[in-house]
Parts: sequence; structure tokens; C-alpha cells
Amino acid sequence: MMDDIEQLKKELKKQTRQAEERRNKVKYLQVDFDNSRRWYAREKDLITDMGRTTKSTGSCFEV
Repeated sequence: MMDDIEQLKKELKKQTRQAEERRNKVKYLQVDFDNSRRWYAREKDLITDMGRTTKSTGSCFEV
């Protein structure tokens, strides 16, 4: 009986540790996704601004 309880406690600790590790991985993935989304938005804005500059001045390079 006690061996069963000890075995269950060990299994519970193992499962709890795995759940915490997975939760941490998900948090990091969320941060990576948000960073990528922000980077993409900045790049898109930069390209859009360059396109506007090209249309208004005929060049994307300031002289």
C-alpha cells in the first residue's frame, strides 16, 4: 500500500515537472510569435513608407 502511494507521488511530481516545462515552452513561443509579428509590422511600415517616398520624389534615396 505504501509503495503504491510513493509510486503515485513520484509519478505526480514527474507529471507536474513536465507540465511546468511545457508551460514555459508555450510562454517562450508566445513571446517569439509576438516579437516576429512586431518585426513584420515594422518592416511592412518601412517598405510602405519607402514606397510613398518613391512615388512622391521619384527615388527612395534622399539626395
